[in-house]
Amino acid sequence: RERRQLRSNISKALLRWNKRTLAASFDAWVEGKQTMKRRRHGATKIVARIVLRLQARAFAAWCSTWERGVYTRQLLSQTAARWSKRAMSVCFYRWGHVVEINGQRRAMAERYARRLPRAKLLAAFHGWVHNHARRSRG
Repeated sequence: RERRQLRSNISKALLRWNKRTLAASFDAWVEGKQTMKRRRHGATKIVARIVLRLQARAFAAWCSTWERGVYTRQLLSQTAARWSKRAMSVCFYRWGHVVEINGQRRAMAERYARRLPRAKLLAAFHGWVHNHARRSRG
């Protein structure tokens, strides 16, 4: 009878110990998962900052180039107006205006296309823009 009681006490103690070990293992797993999530979130924020910084630099460079292009276009327009007859300068101004409007429309269409959620749609749109530009030139 004492032996049975001793075995029962030992098996109960082992079960309690196993439950504690299992609970501690589960708690460690949950903590590790949360730690990895925090690290992943931090890494994502760092990558986003780097990408935004690069995009800002690229945009600043594009703005600078665009402003130089506007200035050059204005100089060319003024020079053409002085050199050509009035009718010729009007044609040149209209051509410049059409080129500018088409560029604005293309830029606006590309902005909307960048917002499209699927990369395949964006790739198809760029293909269409390329073909449209090729057709309008030719």
